Amino acid sequence: ADTLNREILEIVDALLFAGKMPGGTRDTLLMLLEAKDPNVRTFSAGKLGRWKIRSALNALLQNGNDPNEATRVQVIRAIGRISAGDAVDFLLEAGRSDPSLACRREAVLALNRWAVGVRPIEPELADRVSASMIRMLDDTDEVIRTAAAGTLICCGTSPSVRSALDRGLTDKSVYVQRAAAKSLVSNGIKSGIPALIETLQFPSIDTRQHYDHELAIDLAFFCGVDFPPESRYEYATWKNWWDENKEKVDLDRNLLIRQRIERAFAAENETEGIGIFEDLRRQYPHNAVIRNRFAQYCSEWITLRLLTRQTVDRPTFLRCLRLQEILTQLQPGNAERWVGLAYFQYRLGNYQHALVGMENALQLDPDNPSYRDKREAYRLLLEEKSLDKTRQPSVNRG
Repeated sequence: ADTLNREILEIVDALLFAGKMPGGTRDTLLMLLEAKDPNVRTFSAGKLGRWKIRSALNALLQNGNDPNEATRVQVIRAIGRISAGDAVDFLLEAGRSDPSLACRREAVLALNRWAVGVRPIEPELADRVSASMIRMLDDTDEVIRTAAAGTLICCGTSPSVRSALDRGLTDKSVYVQRAAAKSLVSNGIKSGIPALIETLQFPSIDTRQHYDHELAIDLAFFCGVDFPPESRYEYATWKNWWDENKEKVDLDRNLLIRQRIERAFAAENETEGIGIFEDLRRQYPHNAVIRNRFAQYCSEWITLRLLTRQTVDRPTFLRCLRLQEILTQLQPGNAERWVGLAYFQYRLGNYQHALVGMENALQLDPDNPSYRDKREAYRLLLEEKSLDKTRQPSVNRG
């Protein structure tokens, strides 16, 4: 049976690797969860989680006490990916008492990811979650303490939670300090902002440009201000700004703005998201955070949603053009925005507009040879189009 299961596993793995998922794959993976071979069970749990097969949740919960550590890790991870909110008590128990550190970490990390997306939660559930997380703030493992502090983001600011998070601000781990500060600030406690700024002195990879922008983006949202990339990650930039402007920061307003921006990014179509951002821009015309996130939104829709389609047709290019026009209006001093605008005009056959876009780009970066080449290419296309029009025979109206 083990040999057969391994052969089935190899077939399923090949199908999944090829991007194929036949109708019976779910049932096959559920069957493999009961295999004697722990490697087969581990594979099955991992794939059920990878594909977020919701109907497999109960079966995974029933296998939450698998004797094999690697299998339990994959089971817990799969449950977290599929629906941590429907398995909170299971994850709390695994985080508290599983003999494996890897499993405990996986459970608390799953709760942390769930908590960030659901805050706040109902009082009864908040009490259960906070009671466990407060205990875990005393864990010897840094990863678990960090995830526990982050999970408290969904538990409000009761005296016990507030006390625990304040204690987290003095933890020996900077990562725990950051997580505790974010949980405090996200619940309207302004004193967490300077604590978060202080952690910028810690030279970790998650404060460096082009790796993980989360910390700088969080500070921008909380403070309602943004800085150029070259200074955005500097401690002195934020420290000096905070010392001068802390009394002016309206944290409650900034958190509401953040919620609206998050709704825009979660919108199913760009028209809805654009509408949210345009309302925000009208209400707060000088807010750099809104402007920069709006630009990010337009860029991500173009590059990650529209241009990645299997078929990019004329209607898709029209949608890209609309987003690129907004992006260029938001950042008119960025030459690449004009290059992008010219490209979409070119794809739509609007060579005159494409040429204008490249002229604007060259005004900003006159020595760029690729810009000159593109301008020349669009100029030749425009000339050819004009010649084609003059060669067309006149219509006899007699």
